[in-house]
Amino acid sequence: MKHRFLKHSLLLLTFVITPSALLADRVEQVSSPNGNLTVTAGTDDSGHPYYKLSRRGQEIITRSALGYLLTESINDFLDNDFDVSFSNISEKDETWHQPWGEEDAVRNHYKELTMHLQRRGGLRIKLDIVFRVFDNGFGFRYVIPKQDCLRNNNKDITLVISDEKTEFNFKGDLQAWTIPYDTKAYEREWGKGPLSGKKWECTPMTIEANPNLYMMLHEANLTDYSPLCINNQGFWDDIAHFKVQLLGWERADIPNYQKNHLVYTDYYPFYSPWRMLQSKQLLVD
Repeated sequence: MKHRFLKHSLLLLTFVITPSALLADRVEQVSSPNGNLTVTAGTDDSGHPYYKLSRRGQEIITRSALGYLLTESINDFLDNDFDVSFSNISEKDETWHQPWGEEDAVRNHYKELTMHLQRRGGLRIKLDIVFRVFDNGFGFRYVIPKQDCLRNNNKDITLVISDEKTEFNFKGDLQAWTIPYDTKAYEREWGKGPLSGKKWECTPMTIEANPNLYMMLHEANLTDYSPLCINNQGFWDDIAHFKVQLLGWERADIPNYQKNHLVYTDYYPFYSPWRMLQSKQLLVD
């Protein structure tokens, strides 16, 4: 009787523990070569991808969402229901030479985390997110690999991106210099103020993390993609919540163009621009 009771108890415990274990976060980490900056990335129990950034153990960017919204040929949310298929970390250290500028030799030293995601249902689309962490900043980009589910009649189908779900949730109401987005003119006066008071802003955005540390939020390698702006989603719990706001443009070669058609691609692998945060330390702290 004692052994039968123990067997049933263990069986019940298995049913209680297993669902929670299956729903646990899948977390990956990569640090800069000097160890000062650390990126934490993963998926939560609903498959939402996210990332965080810390400097010397102090959070700079708190948990922030990642992903896309697709329309037209594939109506799907690429911001949830993901599993991390696998991930890998690598390191690169090289020196390249500029044709002009103040410095001839530029060291390119970073550690890279590539997180390979796949949707659990539907077309089971694959999405890679690549993070590069340098001693003075970090960046990340989306990669949609070549895959069978994005082909029809032996041709790559067109994906239409109507929203990028990327967030930048900064810890604290930091001071920032920005140019507000204006549909009539891009060149405006730079305005300084707390992040909580910012609205729809252009990049680059310069942020004062502390009197000795400044950061610049911007993008790099902008090719065949909508320009980056960021939109204030509110300030609560001492966190300034910002989300990427893409700007669409009319394409005469695209039939049935709509204003929410922000990015088109019909070739794979597809690479987004880098979303980057560069830091500058004025004094040794």
